Amino acid sequence: MDNFYDVFNYKFEHVSHENSEVYNPFLLQKCAEINVEKSKNDEANNDRNDDFHKPSLFISKSRCRHANIFTYIITYNFLVYNMHQMSEEFFDPFEEEKPKPPEVSIERAERARDYVAGMEHEATLTGLASLSLFNTLKGADSAEIENVDLSNWRTEFERVNQEESWAKNPRNILPAMGLELEVPEQTVSPEESNALKLLGIDNSPETNYRKWHEIRTGYSYSGMAQAYTLHEIYEFKDKAHLGIVREIIKKDTDTGSEPANKGGGVYYPDSDSFATSLHVNFGVPDWVNKKDDLEENSGLKLLSAIVGCAFTSPDRIRERKTRGAVRQKEDALESTKNTSDSPASGENRFVRFELRIPEFKDASIYRMLIEVQYIVSAFMCGVAQEEKKDPLKENLSKTWDLFVHEATELLSASGLQAAHFENVPPGAAHVLENNDHLRKNARSLFTHYAQEIKKQIEIAFPRN
Repeated sequence: MDNFYDVFNYKFEHVSHENSEVYNPFLLQKCAEINVEKSKNDEANNDRNDDFHKPSLFISKSRCRHANIFTYIITYNFLVYNMHQMSEEFFDPFEEEKPKPPEVSIERAERARDYVAGMEHEATLTGLASLSLFNTLKGADSAEIENVDLSNWRTEFERVNQEESWAKNPRNILPAMGLELEVPEQTVSPEESNALKLLGIDNSPETNYRKWHEIRTGYSYSGMAQAYTLHEIYEFKDKAHLGIVREIIKKDTDTGSEPANKGGGVYYPDSDSFATSLHVNFGVPDWVNKKDDLEENSGLKLLSAIVGCAFTSPDRIRERKTRGAVRQKEDALESTKNTSDSPASGENRFVRFELRIPEFKDASIYRMLIEVQYIVSAFMCGVAQEEKKDPLKENLSKTWDLFVHEATELLSASGLQAAHFENVPPGAAHVLENNDHLRKNARSLFTHYAQEIKKQIEIAFPRN
């Protein structure tokens, strides 16, 4: 029974237990190689020391000449229970072979890019248009693009284009926004990275944290555009292949078994504790006082905490790489909401801030991206430094005050404060894990105020 697959099968047939684990065949491969190597050494050196009493992996195969299976079992269990004490280099050659990513058609990406370049659309949607068309053309690589039925794609894209045109107007107080999505580096092949860049979606290895790859969507004027772009990135990666939608890849909570491989998806053994980062960036308009330290703004910290309660898993809150809820930067791009007409000597710097607590784990993030833009616009009205605000900004400033009051009460009822999500994330995660009503109430509060703010903006600035 020297073949490790025989050992693998034998363990299931003859050495099963009531709550049998799923044995890792690659650890079994390591067992086989360890014991075969030791057996060769023993025979060469005629060394028959008492191997079973040594704290060693190298158990003599010859000592179990009539019970080889038990040698494998002992070695296997030693590996399982001591993996955390061994160096990564020890296991690197025996890591599970990564599933081959789907082939990426560069030709299709070029066709989609060139087609979009020749059509009228908002410039901020070029990446979305190219990427969504690339996904639409799947299965039609050899067909002339003029012969492919694009009616559904055109209808769907035009809806987003109209929303973007409405939000783009400088009189519309909705802030520009963009996304930074961090995914495990092994889920983005060099070919896929190049194809995304060709389609207008910037991406690169994360510079500060190894083993992560960052995908940046570029800014848009509507939350709808960001939601659609994120969805198309998900589709581009053949859905679950990104390894980020935990409802698909995590173990079944009832049986503890691994799910079927869906959509070419990758199952990560530690996915129950796996959290993917999604930073949501907002450009700060000219009419907001950019001298304010937004990173320390209590209102933004509160908004971040409510986003955490409503849309972020306890795992993500517990395992974030950084603690700060908000980050302010002075590298925002010029847009219709941020222009160079502002006063000089430092006042024309383009500022953005990012909410850092979200994650991409299920479809609720699409809803969040649309709603959070409205709530952030009310926040900006609340901190705007103007001698006299226009009626819309004045009303939204009052709406923001109401949101702050209700959000504070909601957290307090569960024994939480906004600061807990930065300073004591394990405690905040523990509360969320044991309080389903908090998540439901936070989502309800979030949606209620987003809809109220949206109504006020549409009254003041109606769509055509």
